[in-house]
Amino acid sequence: MSTLTVKENNYAVITAICRDKNGVIQNVTGFQFEFKVVSANGTVVLDKNSSDITQINLVDPVNGKVEVYIQPSDTHTKSGEHQYEFKSIDLDSHPETLQGPAKFVVTKTII
Repeated sequence: MSTLTVKENNYAVITAICRDKNGVIQNVTGFQFEFKVVSANGTVVLDKNSSDITQINLVDPVNGKVEVYIQPSDTHTKSGEHQYEFKSIDLDSHPETLQGPAKFVVTKTII
């Protein structure tokens, strides 16, 4: 699992290329996606889904490319170490955790 690090009060784009169990790029046309970040005590820090393309966008679904958009307000006063999970839901409503739970770090900024 990879650690994701973003700066507090900054924009960030998290890009994912979805692959099947054999590592082959997956066509995710029509899939739904969820990206959630929780604090150590389980409080939800971020909760995004692909029903809103300003949160998660299937940029190139045929080639498995999905982007998660982090807005400055998403990380305002949320510096610290959290856990994230990124999940897809296929056309048959089968959920699959693509990444996580893994570390999501929001670094504090000075300005």
